[in-house]
Amino acid sequence: MLTSDALDQNRREYLFKLHKNLNSCASISLYREHKNNGAIDYIGSHTCDHKLCFVCNSIRQKRVRRKYMLFFEQNRTVNLIQNNKSGSIRAITDSKLLKYGFTSSDKNKHNTSKMKTDGKMVNDYSFLSSEGYDLMHLTLTLPHYKDSGFRGEKYYYDELIRMFNFLRKNKQWNHFVYGGEYGIETTNTDSGLNIHIHALLLVKKEFQNRNKLHKIILKAWNKLTINPYSTREELSEHTLKKICKSNQLIDLEYALKLHPKGATIVTLENIYNYNENGDKERANPDALGQDPDSDRRGEKQKILKAVTEAISYHFEPQCFDKDSGEIDVDLMLDIMPVLEGKPLYRKFGCLHGEKSLNIKVPKEEQVEEDFAESGANTVINPITFSQATRDDYEFFICNPSHLYHIKEENLKPVTSRSAVKYYLDDAPDTLVALNLMSFLALQRMYKGSTDFKKRFPDVDFVTALCAKYDPSLLDKPEPTFKDFTYDL
Repeated sequence: MLTSDALDQNRREYLFKLHKNLNSCASISLYREHKNNGAIDYIGSHTCDHKLCFVCNSIRQKRVRRKYMLFFEQNRTVNLIQNNKSGSIRAITDSKLLKYGFTSSDKNKHNTSKMKTDGKMVNDYSFLSSEGYDLMHLTLTLPHYKDSGFRGEKYYYDELIRMFNFLRKNKQWNHFVYGGEYGIETTNTDSGLNIHIHALLLVKKEFQNRNKLHKIILKAWNKLTINPYSTREELSEHTLKKICKSNQLIDLEYALKLHPKGATIVTLENIYNYNENGDKERANPDALGQDPDSDRRGEKQKILKAVTEAISYHFEPQCFDKDSGEIDVDLMLDIMPVLEGKPLYRKFGCLHGEKSLNIKVPKEEQVEEDFAESGANTVINPITFSQATRDDYEFFICNPSHLYHIKEENLKPVTSRSAVKYYLDDAPDTLVALNLMSFLALQRMYKGSTDFKKRFPDVDFVTALCAKYDPSLLDKPEPTFKDFTYDL
């Protein structure tokens, strides 16, 4: 059993912070109460956003799934442009066309963008073409050991990122890979911490593109990851057969040239689904460009499901053992304080700077995105099924632990006698109510903190929303939890 004496100061502080986050997550929730029959709708909760929180990871996965579904539906091709001075070619998404002086109409013709330099107009970039792409899932590991980790480093996160950056500068890599995103995952194995990369790649369409790219990555990654602490002096017959089996373009002569102290396993897979028999079936990315009405076999949903499955590992709870269904506490205490503040997710290539795929966004944008996704512009009374106007209901904040659900009545929510409800009478609509809830939750969390404004400089979004929806709200006192003092 763990005791505070067994932990150093950093881990003790981390555990206290974790306890505070998980204990308070979703404890402040927003509901809608219909006046005519007392029916209650759950709207949303203020969450902690911690990487170990199951509630937040579930919400985060849905948000990421929504963002990527929309992106791939709107960007079935990437655009190739050429720098007229250097001759370099880069891939950009549709959202970046304007940045380089192009419009969407330029996609159908060879146009040249004009940039103003020293008062003169110069041709800076030329539009080459719009190209389709295949989606592939890449997994990269390092040769690591229990006693020495990788090259003597137990926590080799920075080294892994640095080497992946080097790999992406490879000319052959750039011939095939337009861009993508990656995340870092950690598992605890018999040979120590297995810190590895999962990446989703947008790959140039070409015959045997998977095998060609896999061969390029294997050679480059093997050279980059030579570990002098490795005791392997030569590749075994079993390892050589495994390498050759992974790619029909790799023969024994090629495999023998790999360094035995470097990585010899690179996993690169086309995005796939499972068919009715449970067998792997390659998903067709071209389905994303289909009209929903013509997509009779549901190929679009299949590929979108495959894509979101490929990126879901980024947002699964860290240190969660799927086999046992429990958090690996030892692993958590080992790596989480080290990971505090480290970026474990990055976009690169044509996806770099793609704001529509940003995971962390300002609170007001996050609330508006979730609200738009919920389609909650129309309010329906859950009992009468009639449309309700703003005068027909009230918003209130309450701790969900003070509500229970009646199983016999389709899990109808009912507040308990102990429930204390904080009504938001001034909120003109659901979107403003959600933002007010988030603002009040932050204010409650940092009650008495002198640097509340410093910690959360974007709290003024409430004022901006009020000004946008109901300017008269600006004349009213700032919302506060001063009368809402029970333990949320």
